[in-house]
Amino acid sequence: MDLDLAYLEAAMPDPVVLLHQDLRPYSLGHEMLLRRHGSPFVTHARAPELADVYTGVFICYHLFEVANAELAKMAVNSREFDANLVAWQELVVKANGGPVSDAQELELVSEFHRYVSEGSKAPRFRPIYSGGLRTKPGAPFLALILRTLTSVYHFTQSEALNTPYGWAQWLYLVQAEQDRRARIVTPDDDDVRTAVLAEMKKRGLEPIIVKEPPPAKEEA
Repeated sequence: MDLDLAYLEAAMPDPVVLLHQDLRPYSLGHEMLLRRHGSPFVTHARAPELADVYTGVFICYHLFEVANAELAKMAVNSREFDANLVAWQELVVKANGGPVSDAQELELVSEFHRYVSEGSKAPRFRPIYSGGLRTKPGAPFLALILRTLTSVYHFTQSEALNTPYGWAQWLYLVQAEQDRRARIVTPDDDDVRTAVLAEMKKRGLEPIIVKEPPPAKEEA
């Protein structure tokens, strides 16, 4: 894996057009909104359907602030949103020459899934242990990323929320590396690890896997 190329692709993702809409780069805010509204593309609670694609495209066509405001209005009064959705669906049907077939629906689901997956890519990393066992943060990962972008990199909240999600994760891990809390895995690391594991196997040895103990129960 070329880390330089992976970083640039995360910071400057390829444009995506879906359902006749130019999608913005998949952002931290898009990830938050899809999770907030239970999109199966990020929750994986069920198989996505065409309606989920329309909702996802609607969110990812807009900046975070606009999408969030529109979804809030829809929750109060969905008439205008429903009318716009019907007009949009009619445009898709007209351009498609008829209703979306089952095969086309599957392709649209796959394309949006690919957009989310590619936009969420982050480098592999290994935690750095500074004595004792590693303590995981209690804060949600998305909150940690947002805090890092605003407090360390001095993005405005709007800039942070509209930052490509993959790039946001890169920036978070770069800072974690500077703080010696983690190290981004390089191709050289993989080569060394493969060589060490091969040598251990040759000698009949097994790597030791350190597991974190379960949290202690609070006494009454």
